[in-house]
Parts: sequence; structure tokens; C-alpha cells
Amino acid sequence: MIEQPTTIALTEAFDPAIAGSKAASLAKLLSAGESVPCGFVITLNAATELDSPAVQLEIGTALAALDSEFVAVRSSAAAEDLA
Repeated sequence: MIEQPTTIALTEAFDPAIAGSKAASLAKLLSAGESVPCGFVITLNAATELDSPAVQLEIGTALAALDSEFVAVRSSAAAEDLA
């Protein structure tokens, strides 16, 4: 079994089974040249382990890499993507 990463750059989040359908849609918009703010996705597997220090460290690293004073957070349960 291939282990999924904790975070994926939004520009690479094409697989809804890993990143969720909303992130995959944003990745497609980005690849089509649409204006979408830079960001990253916490993968579906990692979202179940948010209390893990290793997961928190990876999320912190991805957040710092955005190099922005302000960020927006979008949260969605996987079941919402199916609605």
C-alpha cells in the first residue's frame, strides 16, 4: 500500500480520492489558467490524524511555505463532497 502524503500543493491536487473533490476542482481551474489563490490541501487520510505531532509539523511547514501573512481556511467533511 502506498502511503499518502499529509499535504499536497493545490496545483497537484487532481485526485479527489486523496484531496477531495473541491480541491481537485480548484486544481483543474488552476491548470486551466484561472485565478485561484495559492494553497495546499490536507489529504483525506491525514485529516483523521490531526492530533499527530508529525502531521501537525507537516501542516505547519506547508503553511509557512505559503509565505503569506493572511490565509483562508476551507474545511469540508468528505461526506459533504458527495452531496
